[in-house]
Amino acid sequence: MLSQALLGFINSISVAQNRIIWLTAITNAFMNSTSVVAILMSAIDDWARRNNLSISKLLMPLLFASILGGACTLIGTNSNLIVNGWLVNELEYSSFGLFEISNVGTTFAVVGLIYILIGKQIFITRPYTCY
Repeated sequence: MLSQALLGFINSISVAQNRIIWLTAITNAFMNSTSVVAILMSAIDDWARRNNLSISKLLMPLLFASILGGACTLIGTNSNLIVNGWLVNELEYSSFGLFEISNVGTTFAVVGLIYILIGKQIFITRPYTCY
């Protein structure tokens, strides 16, 4: 019910990916990336089945949006926490604030999410050849 309320009825893969990546990135900025993907994966699977969409074209953008959204805050990804702990313990720097990396992280996240939306047109529509 939550996924249907947030994502609505869609019959286009492009619109579905657009809604999913922005929702995932914003959510992931304030939650850990593993938990966001675990929660949204089953919701998006159910939502895709109800709207007759291919789940395989929705899960990769979900993963990439989770990674990019996690770069926006200190708690977004495990690697941000590990690097912060290493800086504090080994190099004796002061700890990062929750939003101290947000300027850089948000810039990269927005550029990356736009690239996902535009780049998929280039890469998905081209046939793959194996050599």
